[in-house]
Amino acid sequence: MSRLILWDVMLQHDFVSSQGKCPVPEAAKAAAVCVALMSAARAADIPRIAVLARRRLEDPDIALRGWNHETTFPPHCLLGTPGAEPIAGAEPVEGDRIVAPRSFDPFLSPAADSALEALGPATIVVCGLPLEHSVRTSVEGLLARGRSVRVVEDGVAALKPAAADGLIASWTARGVEVLPAALALRPPGPAAGP
Repeated sequence: MSRLILWDVMLQHDFVSSQGKCPVPEAAKAAAVCVALMSAARAADIPRIAVLARRRLEDPDIALRGWNHETTFPPHCLLGTPGAEPIAGAEPVEGDRIVAPRSFDPFLSPAADSALEALGPATIVVCGLPLEHSVRTSVEGLLARGRSVRVVEDGVAALKPAAADGLIASWTARGVEVLPAALALRPPGPAAGP
């Protein structure tokens, strides 16, 4: 059992690259923070769960045209395409656990609950993108499972940046810690301090 785990979300070319199929504004900056956290977590023996979309054209929220980035999206992170590959530095390594959902909700994959059960963390540190979709379903799914959650404020980015403040405020009201990357991996508990 680990006191802390890193849960990174959708650090894939189709979201991070400006040429990707579903580019997220400010993704490169947030992704760099997440990659640095991965290195720090590995150095501290903090386990990692990587949420990597493996989409198919027949997925219900994929549309070939007329997408609104709320309920329908362009084809992105399609299984076997370069856009589905993790960005440099975010590739899974031995010991990482992978959750590969076919939607924005990682908890639609049984691997998410299995990984949490196996690791039994006290606190889960979440970073990644897009904030209002995959990060939101990750955070809210973790909260629904009674988990203590930290969101890395400089390690997330939204497709629609105006959505960020309201989500962050609602999570904070529900007990989520929102911290800069420099504090995100501190040990959980009241003695941790700033």
